[in-house]
Amino acid sequence: MAYATGYAYDTDHNLAYIGLVGYKTSLESLRVTLMCGKSLQMTQDGASEVSMIPTDKYEQAWQAMPEYTSHHVGFVSRLALPGKWEPEDLCAYLLIFRGTPDSGKELIQLFVDRIKEALEVPILDEWSAALWNQARNRKLVQDLVTGGDCILGVRIDLQADWKELLSELLAQEEISLTI
Repeated sequence: MAYATGYAYDTDHNLAYIGLVGYKTSLESLRVTLMCGKSLQMTQDGASEVSMIPTDKYEQAWQAMPEYTSHHVGFVSRLALPGKWEPEDLCAYLLIFRGTPDSGKELIQLFVDRIKEALEVPILDEWSAALWNQARNRKLVQDLVTGGDCILGVRIDLQADWKELLSELLAQEEISLTI
């Protein structure tokens, strides 16, 4: 057993991030569960139980808390890490943590950075607001369920026809190629 310090998962219950505090042996057991691709069960507010399905790989950071004889660990899906996605990935995650100044603005900037990384067409920074709004309206970007130290998160559909969206925005003059 361990206590969650934060989490983020999508509507299909795919786990993007989980932070845990507990005894090292308990956390090691949960790590092995994740690495074997088995789902984790989380009880929220002592009532409802949520099953979270692991993605394929996680980066992890461990911190000993000797004053409590415990450890803190964070597991972040590689789909949420810049530069770690692969061309065959169906989605990418963006995560914002407590303490991030202007979290809404930061989320849009992360979105533009990730889209630039994933698409074969150039994206101008000036397009960020229009592209973000249209992607949200078309459900190409969907909110994650978040809690604890993870205050915001989204799932980006990388298989969507982003070129078509850009063409439409150019045709509607919501974005332009001139600066």
